[in-house]
Amino acid sequence: MDEEGWYEQGQRPEPRPSIPATRHALRLTFQFDGDNVELIDTERLEKLVPPMIGDPPDEGKHVGEWLQVRDGDDRPIFTRLLNDPLRTRVEVHDPEEGPHIVVGPPDRGTFDVLVPDLPDAAYAVLFASPAPGKGRGRGLRPAEPLGRFDLRGQGSDPGTAS
Repeated sequence: MDEEGWYEQGQRPEPRPSIPATRHALRLTFQFDGDNVELIDTERLEKLVPPMIGDPPDEGKHVGEWLQVRDGDDRPIFTRLLNDPLRTRVEVHDPEEGPHIVVGPPDRGTFDVLVPDLPDAAYAVLFASPAPGKGRGRGLRPAEPLGRFDLRGQGSDPGTAS
């Protein structure tokens, strides 16, 4: 195998920019009541944050939930995929219909998201697919922004309680 590996000459994809290696992270704690989400705490930690594998989802195109960290020019610099942070889905085992997912509106609660503490980080934007109403989770609509949160000046020093 030559330097090009399995790719034809000139077909090698451009490497995607990666986040700079850092041993600093932000733990963002969110509180939600229905679709109303607020950032209630930011804590700086000495911790590695693994990068996201694969391409980040696109607003208005993909379903699911994710958090984007954006720079001061509103460009995404990091994306963290989330697993139903608003607790809108539950698996139901119906003896007649079999197992299926039921999607409902968000209730109340809190969740944390770990992101790298990047020097250019200015905002966090939370995306989530709107609940389709009653019924099964088929047919989720593309994710929409649920909130935009200012990260500038947030957090505490590593090792201190907030």
